[in-house]
Amino acid sequence: MVPEYFYRKGMQWLIDQVKNANNPQVQQLAPLAYAHWVLARTGQGRHEDARYLFDTWFKKIPSPLAQAQLAGALALLGDRSRAIKGLKAAMERANGDPASSWRNYGSRLRNLAGIIHIMAESGIKEVDPAPAWQELTRLFAQEKYLSTQEQAWLIMASLTLEPSSPLELDIAEQAPAQAKKEEKKQPEKKKPSLLARIKSALNFGTSKPPEAEAPANPQDEEKEQPKPKTPNSTFFALQRDGNSLLSNPVTITNNGDKAVWLVTTVQGSPIKAPEPVENGFTIFREWYNTAGEPMPVDAIQQGELMVVTLQGEVKTGSDFQALLVDLLPAGFEIERPITERDTAFSWLKNQLTGNLYMDARDDRFVAGFDTKFLPRIKGNKKMSRFQSAYLVRAVTPGIYTLPPVEVEAMYRLEYRARSGVGTVTVSGVE
Repeated sequence: MVPEYFYRKGMQWLIDQVKNANNPQVQQLAPLAYAHWVLARTGQGRHEDARYLFDTWFKKIPSPLAQAQLAGALALLGDRSRAIKGLKAAMERANGDPASSWRNYGSRLRNLAGIIHIMAESGIKEVDPAPAWQELTRLFAQEKYLSTQEQAWLIMASLTLEPSSPLELDIAEQAPAQAKKEEKKQPEKKKPSLLARIKSALNFGTSKPPEAEAPANPQDEEKEQPKPKTPNSTFFALQRDGNSLLSNPVTITNNGDKAVWLVTTVQGSPIKAPEPVENGFTIFREWYNTAGEPMPVDAIQQGELMVVTLQGEVKTGSDFQALLVDLLPAGFEIERPITERDTAFSWLKNQLTGNLYMDARDDRFVAGFDTKFLPRIKGNKKMSRFQSAYLVRAVTPGIYTLPPVEVEAMYRLEYRARSGVGTVTVSGVE
C-alpha cells in the first residue's frame, strides 16, 4: 500500500509532466502516453493535453502499446472518435510490426495482450478484439519462454474474457493398499482427503488449511472414496507433492462439452544436469592462475587464488540487455570482480568488455551488459564478443560439481546459451 501523501505527490508529478509537454522528445512520447492513461483511469485526465499529443505526435509514438494507452485515455475522457481511430491504428501496427526492443520491454505478444486489455478497460466496442486474440494465442503457443512483461499483460488480457460455463470434472484418487494400512496404524496423522484439498484450492478468500474429514463409520476407511466433483467454477487447482502423486495417482476426467486447458507447474531440483544450449549466444568458462597461465580444475590446492574468465559471442546482431550468471561450485569463495581498470592482472588488458552491472554474491557471479556497446568481431559486423572475469579462492577440499555458466537476453528469453557441467577437485594442504 502506497501512503496517501506519496500517492498524491506521484499523481501531481504526472499532471505536471503532461501539462508541460509542449514539444516532447521522441523518447518521451511513450511515457507521456502511459501518464495520460494512468491519469484518465484515476479521474484526473487532461483532455486538452491528451488531444494535443494524439493530433501532433501519435504516429511517432514508438510502441503500439503506448499508442493504445493514449487512445484508451481519450476513450475514458469521452473522445470516442479519436479513441477508435487510435486503437485501430495500434492494433494494425501490433499485428504487422515484428520488431521488439528491450528499451520499451516490448514484443508482439506483449503489445497485443496489452491492447486487448486497454480495449476492454476503455469500453470501446467498435474495434473487434477477435483477430488480436487469434494472433495472441498463436504467438503464445510458439513461445517457450515469457518475459515478466509478457506474463503480466497476458494475465491482464485474460481478465477481460467473459466467464464461461463451470467446469464439469471428475477427480479420482487411487490410494494404494499400503497407504491405507498406514492410515489405520496412525489415524491421528491422517492427511486431508482429496475433496478437502479441492475445497481448499477453490476457497480463495481464506488461508485456513483443509481439515481431514473423519468418516462416519470407521469401517468406511476401507471403502473406496466416491469421485468428487468440483463446485461450480471455471478454475480448478490441485497441488500435490511428487512422492504422493507417484504413489497415489490422480485421474481428472472432463465430462463437459468444452475443451479444458491443463497447465502443470513442477518445482524442485532436477535429477539430471541441464544440457548445453546455444541460441543467439555462445558461452564458455576458463580458469587461470593469477599470472595468466591456464589452470586444470582437477588439481587445485586449498587456499589457492584463481581467475575465472567468462567469455562468449552474440550472434544475432540485435540490441539486447543480457544477463550473465556463473554459479559457484561448493568449496569456493569469490574474492572480487575484475574490471578493465584493474592493474593487478595486466594480461587481461584489452580483453574484458564493459558491464552495466557486476555483483559477486555468496553463490554466484552476476554481470549485466548491453550488447549494443560490445566490440564487434573482425570480419563479421553482426557478431560481437563479451568477456568478464572474477577472482576466486579454493576454501574447502573436496570433489565438487561445476555448474554451467549461463547468459540470456533479459527480454528476449529465447536467445540464451548455457555451458556444460563439469567437476572440480580441491586438494588439502599437506
